[in-house]
Amino acid sequence: MPGSGSRRWVSSFQALAVLALVMALSSCKKETIPEVAEALNNKEAPEWVSHDKNRPNPVAVVFVHGIFGTTKGTWTNKEGVTFFDLIKKNPDIGSKIDVYAFGYTSDMFKEGSLDIYSAADKLDGFLMADKVWEYKTVVFVGHSMGGLVTMQLLLNKRQHLSQVPLVVFYATPQEGSTLASIGEVFLPNPALSQMVPNDPGGFIVGLDNNWAYMFDDPATRKLKPKVVCAHETKSVYKFSVVSKFSATRFCDGARNGIGGADHISITKPGSERDQAVIILANALRDVLGTDRSPRLDLVGFNKVGEDWIYEQGYFNTQNSGAVLQNESAFPIRYYLGKPQPVNSNLLVSPLDTPRVIPPKSKQELGFILMTSGTASNEYRFTVDSGAGDLRNIIVRMPADGKAQKEASERPAKMLAMLSKDLEDPDVKKELSGMTPDEQQQYLVRLAGNHITGIGDVDAPGYRETHALLLADALTASRWSPLAADVMNDLKEKTPSVAETAAFKSLSVTIASRSGNQELRSELEKQGVAIDRVLIERNLDQSTYEIAGAPTWSSSVSKLSDNLQAYPGLEQYGLVLQAERLWDKGEAVDALELYKRLRVMSPTPEVLKKNRELGAVVLNSKSEDPKIQ
Repeated sequence: MPGSGSRRWVSSFQALAVLALVMALSSCKKETIPEVAEALNNKEAPEWVSHDKNRPNPVAVVFVHGIFGTTKGTWTNKEGVTFFDLIKKNPDIGSKIDVYAFGYTSDMFKEGSLDIYSAADKLDGFLMADKVWEYKTVVFVGHSMGGLVTMQLLLNKRQHLSQVPLVVFYATPQEGSTLASIGEVFLPNPALSQMVPNDPGGFIVGLDNNWAYMFDDPATRKLKPKVVCAHETKSVYKFSVVSKFSATRFCDGARNGIGGADHISITKPGSERDQAVIILANALRDVLGTDRSPRLDLVGFNKVGEDWIYEQGYFNTQNSGAVLQNESAFPIRYYLGKPQPVNSNLLVSPLDTPRVIPPKSKQELGFILMTSGTASNEYRFTVDSGAGDLRNIIVRMPADGKAQKEASERPAKMLAMLSKDLEDPDVKKELSGMTPDEQQQYLVRLAGNHITGIGDVDAPGYRETHALLLADALTASRWSPLAADVMNDLKEKTPSVAETAAFKSLSVTIASRSGNQELRSELEKQGVAIDRVLIERNLDQSTYEIAGAPTWSSSVSKLSDNLQAYPGLEQYGLVLQAERLWDKGEAVDALELYKRLRVMSPTPEVLKKNRELGAVVLNSKSEDPKIQ
């Protein structure tokens, strides 16, 4: 193919045709070519076209348009039907793929601002941001320059080659395009100049060498994606944009010519039976038919029938000996189902899924009991790694009750350590110089220092797990307003955690007891209404009777006194003092403190305790006339 020095050999007819095309591109003619006008004003950002983030399909198909195309318009026919629609309708393919459309908005692709190298970088950035690279199988469909961008991406990001078994190119100028040789004179765009054919120091020659060399390397040879190509058979605006030979340079198998298709219409098929759609469907069918299914081994479990049983007894840690092991050569994305029973008190770590396990790697599960939620001797959840690989997990509690005892003692230990903190002169000095809100925040930070023993701080989801256990311990200490602050802060810093079963379960309890409106609103957005029945059920939850834990040591009694010395902490000291009095059977004195609390912080929990203690005192008076 002629190089950049051969422009004089281009026929005057072709030159005029291309000149007209380029002039249209630069809006120098009134009759602008529609496709080019759309490209220069493209507002379509890269996005998922078909995708369920909660249950993605096995394969992500990424469409990448060319230099004079648009994110969706390149793939849309005159009836408004897209290539995406047609491939999704295929009964063998559609239910197994998710579709992502990448494109260059006009602000991305101004004159002189974007070449193929930077386009490949932008593509990779969006694939990471939109979690396309989390799929174990990614297929690229490139039109025109979009195919070159895809090739450059794979050269740059060789760590992803194992995920890309297939690329499909429609009219991609793998040996360059004569359009670039002429067009660069009139429209000096770096991407156009890179597609000049046979330029010894140019992009195309370098791409040819780099692509061939990459797959000569034994380390990557076996990872070479299959390259399926299709080429145009008609001219557009009286010009042949990409020749058959240029469009099929790196092609594996047949050189597919699309009958009646020019450079623009080749990616605008009219029906599911269009040759362009059939080429892609056949290629995808081959990919879906290969053994790319996940191989996820469960270590630390015993398989009994259809269930996987965990009964090692390592609870209240993120390192339980329960391991998800990826034995395949591809990344595996997995999901943890909601634990049963509903609103379970079992926290399964990591909290936030899906998560990805790299090839030949592992990830540990953690099992931690909270004081809130529904307790059981047996918990159930699922591990789903896609493509029908769903495992039923049963976690059985040991009969010795050790795990439950550890969970119930967690709040008491936290209070005992806080008592020591508030005896420290430096802590007292800091608290004295704070506003009430700052005092509360400081108390929460101190309490967080004493939620320990849950595993490696670098483990996935450690910070989120720590926050939930802190909120759980604060609630068990009847400090539910502080617990609500912890939950709201966690939601703000890690929004995805709000969707997890553990967050929802604990939030129901805390919102019911504290009356925190922000937490209630979050639950209502997720379809959980905090009604009177739910509030009463959570207020009656016996696991929150902190008198059952060794809380009332002299040190914790002193904590209640110390807390009352600070305006922002007085109510939390009063709660501890009132509960101690009630535990000793001194209902009248406990009621007096709860009456003060009702004025200071009229939470549902405080109001209920006022009613209960009032009823106890009233009954005592009727039975014993000496009680006044």
